[in-house]
Amino acid sequence: MANTNTTGIAYYNNPAYVALAGTAVQKIPWTFNTTPTFNNQTASSPSALQVILPPDLAVGGEFDGHPFKVRVCGKAQVVTTATVLVSIYNDVSMTATAGNIVASTGAGPSVTGGATAFCLFELEAVILWDSSSLVLGGQQYGFVQTSGGTQTNVAGTSLTNAKTQAAGAVPAGFSIGITYSVGNTGSLVTISEFSVERV
Repeated sequence: MANTNTTGIAYYNNPAYVALAGTAVQKIPWTFNTTPTFNNQTASSPSALQVILPPDLAVGGEFDGHPFKVRVCGKAQVVTTATVLVSIYNDVSMTATAGNIVASTGAGPSVTGGATAFCLFELEAVILWDSSSLVLGGQQYGFVQTSGGTQTNVAGTSLTNAKTQAAGAVPAGFSIGITYSVGNTGSLVTISEFSVERV
């Protein structure tokens, strides 16, 4: 849960996403009935579930030169035996671009498929950005755990990509990607929390 003493934006208990065919990265879409209109959304009618630093708090504000945390937590159903990889992207597109990954769980433990099989996951990226250097730096950590209790930890390590942002702009937003090692058409992915907050 977000620290109430910090500034941030979060989505909790989102409707489940139904996985598509194949093993390619699947970006988690905006799952509500209307185009998002909150102040943390881009103006271009986004379709990816996303969190963005509020513009009035970024350049020269509370997020400029102060660490912040991007967190995703949830559960992925695994109908067909597979591993599950969760990634945080520094973009708001439904198109998965490998160079935009800032954090990733890596492949978790293999989950034996079944109607009630799932894995729990939590991934956090602690990021520092400032309007002079324009580079996202920081570290990532988290875990993937099977319904049987087998867990793979993401040890604290550098961000997957230290992305440089455009001058004078708020850092691009963040979105989520899920990858099954084997096609899991129809498996449900539930995001219980997706947030960005100052730390």
